[in-house]
Amino acid sequence: MYLQKEELLQLSQDNQLIDAYEKHNFHNISYDLRLDSIQWVDHSPQVSVSHVLKPGDSVFVSTMETIQVPNDMMGIIIPRNSSIRMGLDIAAPVYQPGHHTRVFVRVTNIADNEITISQGISLFSIMFYRLEKDVTDPYEGIYTDQFDFADVKGVHSVQTAIAKVAQSEKSEIASMVRNIYATVLTLMSIFIAMFSIMIINGRLLPEIHNGYGVIFINLVLIGTVAAFVGMVSVLFDTISHKIRNSLFGIFVMCFIGAMFFVHFM
Repeated sequence: MYLQKEELLQLSQDNQLIDAYEKHNFHNISYDLRLDSIQWVDHSPQVSVSHVLKPGDSVFVSTMETIQVPNDMMGIIIPRNSSIRMGLDIAAPVYQPGHHTRVFVRVTNIADNEITISQGISLFSIMFYRLEKDVTDPYEGIYTDQFDFADVKGVHSVQTAIAKVAQSEKSEIASMVRNIYATVLTLMSIFIAMFSIMIINGRLLPEIHNGYGVIFINLVLIGTVAAFVGMVSVLFDTISHKIRNSLFGIFVMCFIGAMFFVHFM
């Protein structure tokens, strides 16, 4: 069953439930926790005692109170009626038997208008439910005795998240454009090379008296195309280093071969 006001107050006075409490915050079956600090992110985590939540923004908040959940109870965080009406969404864990901690809650503005939250206000309450008996394995997890934001991850504002997504999409589009340009230039160079080889061979073959001249011309053309495609790949980073090195290797071999055959022309 849920604990009522009198028992909530008595256990807290005996230092067995809620520490640093405010007496008038006890109600029939709950206690209104008071906001202490607010953690939010603007490039890096920031902590303040007041913050303006824009629509869609989320922050983590801590409470002035700390709780010591007895081994035969569990603590449940619930939003206050006023918070729901303002347009605040409250996300919090169930506090297990034996858990000793400050309360940390994520608060999100799901309204269409800005909402200011500040130290001392009560956005949510805690209720304690008594179990039939003590648990055999009280909570001893990594979040026990946690009293600050040390292990709490900051939450970015929705504007920051949108900006990151937009920047990511912009980078992807720029990369796609570079790849398209590189592909077009590569295909153009290949087609130009093919037509050049056919035209030059067709026009010069009748004038060349030996095969060395034909080999020389084709080596020059192939080497030039390989070098051009390699430079395009360096500029736009479109192919692997292995293929790029192969292209420059073809260029070097064609250049050496052309220099060799030029002596026989």
